[in-house]
Amino acid sequence: MLKNYIIIAFRNLLRQKGYSIINISGLAIGLAAFILIVLHVVNELNYDKFHEKADRIYRVCVNGMVAGDVLNVAVSAAPTAEAMVRDIPEILNATRIDEFSQTVHFVYEDRKFFQDGLLYVDSTFFDIFSFDLIRGNPKTALVKPYSLVLTKSTAEKYFGHEDPIGKTIRVNDKRNYTVTAIVADPPENSHFGFRVLASFTSQIKTNGKEAYENWGSLGLYTYVLLAKGANPDEVEKRFPEMYLQYMEDLTKLENIKFEPYLQPITKIHLHSNLMAEIETNSDISYIYTFLAVAIFILLIACINFMNLSTARSMKRAREVGLRKVVGAYRKQLIFQFIGESLILSFIGLIFALILVEIVLPVFNQLLEQELKLDLFRNANVFALLIGLAIIVGFIAGSYPAFYLSAFQPIKVLKGTFTKSAKRSPVRNVLVIIQFTISVFLIISTGFVYNQLSFLRQKKLGFNKENMIIIPLRGDRLRDKSEVFKSEFLNLSCVSAVSTSRFVPGRDMDGTGYVPEGYDENNPIIIFTNIVDHDYISTMEMQIIEGREFSREYTTDSSAVIINETLVKKLGWDEPVGKKISGFNNLDIFDLHVVGVVQDFHFRSLHDVVEPSLIFISPDHARNLNIRLHAGNVQQQISIIREKWEEIEKSIPFDYYFLHEDFNSQYKAEQRIGEIFIYFTVIAIFIACLGLFGLASYNAEQKTKEIGIRKALGSSVQRIVFMLSKQFTKWIFIANIIAWPVAWYFISNWLGNFAYNIEILDYWWIFVVSALLSIFIAILTVTYQAIKTALTNPVDALKYE
Repeated sequence: MLKNYIIIAFRNLLRQKGYSIINISGLAIGLAAFILIVLHVVNELNYDKFHEKADRIYRVCVNGMVAGDVLNVAVSAAPTAEAMVRDIPEILNATRIDEFSQTVHFVYEDRKFFQDGLLYVDSTFFDIFSFDLIRGNPKTALVKPYSLVLTKSTAEKYFGHEDPIGKTIRVNDKRNYTVTAIVADPPENSHFGFRVLASFTSQIKTNGKEAYENWGSLGLYTYVLLAKGANPDEVEKRFPEMYLQYMEDLTKLENIKFEPYLQPITKIHLHSNLMAEIETNSDISYIYTFLAVAIFILLIACINFMNLSTARSMKRAREVGLRKVVGAYRKQLIFQFIGESLILSFIGLIFALILVEIVLPVFNQLLEQELKLDLFRNANVFALLIGLAIIVGFIAGSYPAFYLSAFQPIKVLKGTFTKSAKRSPVRNVLVIIQFTISVFLIISTGFVYNQLSFLRQKKLGFNKENMIIIPLRGDRLRDKSEVFKSEFLNLSCVSAVSTSRFVPGRDMDGTGYVPEGYDENNPIIIFTNIVDHDYISTMEMQIIEGREFSREYTTDSSAVIINETLVKKLGWDEPVGKKISGFNNLDIFDLHVVGVVQDFHFRSLHDVVEPSLIFISPDHARNLNIRLHAGNVQQQISIIREKWEEIEKSIPFDYYFLHEDFNSQYKAEQRIGEIFIYFTVIAIFIACLGLFGLASYNAEQKTKEIGIRKALGSSVQRIVFMLSKQFTKWIFIANIIAWPVAWYFISNWLGNFAYNIEILDYWWIFVVSALLSIFIAILTVTYQAIKTALTNPVDALKYE
């Protein structure tokens, strides 16, 4: 019996090839899109869970308040790790990470490299984190000063097939470091990556132990390992007492308050967006968005499958009648219809898995990840897919199974059954749901695209175009900064050159200052960049009051330029001439305001402009900022490279474009925009497949009516209009439903940005989405409508 049902199921598939192709392909594409997104979501949710002790690893973060400003940072004071292990029994171990944000210059024998991804870490690093050590001793690898642990890929880059252990690498033309171990490349689902680990004792020996004993300086990442069964909430209750013990002097200041807390390592990637994150994190809202898109597409595909399955089942009413006449029981018919639907559903799943394997490399490139479809390892995903195939197949087959099998054979064979079965309001509702989702995705895509355009085009308070940045790594290059400037300015392709400590798109330091009129015991945090005389003009910043730095004024060695936000914060009506006092270790230095610069966005537009100041110091040149004339950029770079190689023989030329680096802060949004575009197209395509199938079915059901209308003289245009109008009505209703839902979603998403577009200014996106959805629907239906309208009325009436 089962064999007979399977044979009949495949026979029906082959007999109705067009219907089968539409139904299976729609389901397969929808399932494939769903699988791709679920793979990404599962990967995001598993960040940092590869560590054996992940459930006991926490990062120490700090909630602070300085002069009324809230300070919520991912870093803590250098002595924190040692003090917590010593004073809190529930904390078994701790390690510090000092991120070296700039790339460094490595030399091994005659080979020279620029290396990024360098972290200075404590010797306890491998006691806490489960990064696989390939060579070396995890207990001793990072104990001695100037020790290096290389990742496998980095070791291969430097040493090829040589044994790297014990080899010496010169770093930034300053010191020799010894390779002590090789570690496997960190998994991509780690909230921080690295290519080189250096012993933290190197920093202590270089900078002095005193530099890492200041409880008021928040600059290192501290991770702690709790004892088994320890309650993190109870551990946190010990922090105030500990901090009071070590920060007594600071706690006496009324406007400074630090409150450390524990953050689970597995929550960092999706739930943390603090200041000074070690790497840019994602956001749980993006995961919800991806999941919503996945569910929407799956819903569209499932609705298609069910709609077409139930619609086409009407053609088999006579088959049901004949089977009942020859003795088939109702439960046998139910089993047959549900079985056929399940077979179709599993065929769709098989094709979906094939599609995923084909598309996955492109999807990985889009997301910059290395996702794999390993169903045997992802047992939950495999079970979910099997469950979905069963549920979709059962629901799609249940209507014909239970509805058709209940009718009396005599009514079915006489044809009286089909008249009452032609209208199905449920199918209409399902089509409306499909296009509501499609319109929602079209609107969302439009707003995501326009917000990204706004982010790229908004005036930032400086000009990031035609700018290249050359990092000055190490004292050797910094000592030559003035030579580089003068030589590059002589090049015809260069319009301006300056130096600076920080570059837009990278965090500035927040430092304590005492502005004129403020209590010297209660400094306020002001973000600081240290530059040269030409910085303001090179970056094309706008001075709105006072003047910029000038070599004509010998007093400009103590001059400072502040931004509008700082002026407003301080409440100064006449800021020029005011004094701001700063601190250099124990020394106090005074700066005098000579100008006010228009607010500039040093960070992304996710964040508001912070109170900032700029002053001059030749000792802090970390970057060479070069503005190019408009022209052939690659040719200009070649000219600058040649000049660099004339001046500097040892260290290779390295640079990056400022606009590319700054815009990289919007990678997550760019990714969402691209995903929305691709999956919106997929959703519309699947919906149109279903609409095409339903239009075909609808035209087939109206064969007699169309024949009569044509015989009575109705034109082709009127018949096409008749067949199309009901679908247009459904799309119109879908737009009415989709608009408020999309408005709510977009309002919440735009709220993630400190600066965003106004929804009302882009009202036309809603109109375009409506026109586009109606146009696509009419285009889909028109082919079948015209084909039916052109049918000879004699042939049409012959069927009845």
